[in-house]
Amino acid sequence: REDIELYFPDGRPSGYWLTAAHHRPRPPIEVDRFDFSLGDVRLMLPTGATETFRVEGEAEAHVFFEGDAFGDAQSDDDDTLDEVATEMVSLNLSGVSDVLGPVVVTLNPDIRSRGEIEEQANNTPGTLDVPPFTATGLANSYFDMFFVVTIPELSLVLHTIHPKRMSSVIDHKPPGPTAVYENREDIELYFPDGRPSGYWLSAAHHRPRPVCELGDTDDDGDVDLPDYITFHHCFSGPASESLSTDCVRCFDYDQDGDVDFADFAFFQRVFGAVQVP
Repeated sequence: REDIELYFPDGRPSGYWLTAAHHRPRPPIEVDRFDFSLGDVRLMLPTGATETFRVEGEAEAHVFFEGDAFGDAQSDDDDTLDEVATEMVSLNLSGVSDVLGPVVVTLNPDIRSRGEIEEQANNTPGTLDVPPFTATGLANSYFDMFFVVTIPELSLVLHTIHPKRMSSVIDHKPPGPTAVYENREDIELYFPDGRPSGYWLSAAHHRPRPVCELGDTDDDGDVDLPDYITFHHCFSGPASESLSTDCVRCFDYDQDGDVDFADFAFFQRVFGAVQVP
């Protein structure tokens, strides 16, 4: 916490000082993988019209805790509220627009999409006050995301130069089924050579972990072919040790820790015949 004076290249004092500094070479990192997340995207077209469509796919976020254990957090901005840094490291969402055809939304690999989780109340100093690290609590979470929007039928690959801040209030880490990250700000999209494209990324919502009731992974009110495709991806057979938590949550109907033929038998009963409430 020693104060060290900073100088210009010619040796003159700059008036700036380097004060308290912290560096943790290897913080504990929690990896949150979402095998099937849902969202909706609105694009503003060069004509001025807008097009809204649903997207779904995979996402992965990393959370950088500030101590020796998961849940350790500190207030680095002196507001008494503990926070931790985050980063959205992977996103691959796809959907179909009635006007544009297939659309794929990913992250710009050249710019990191960083974020933060900050508790709303500091009831347990040194710990992020949100389950499962504490019994109760809420936290503000956001990611400053740099998007790439690909429209294959128009041979367009567009990107944002400015970040779109996707924000949510979470009651669990990782976010639970009620958490929706959103931003309604219009962000301009650019061609690869830096020219404005005339397209804008408008309102966007992303639910990392949808409810998935009875195997309705795309949250459209029924269990149908897209849900079967996801079930096929999750099918592991008995006693699988590598199955993701999302697969277990959605398709482990008999709650034995895997997705096997017993679960497929139940899936067949609800397929196409059950209108999810």
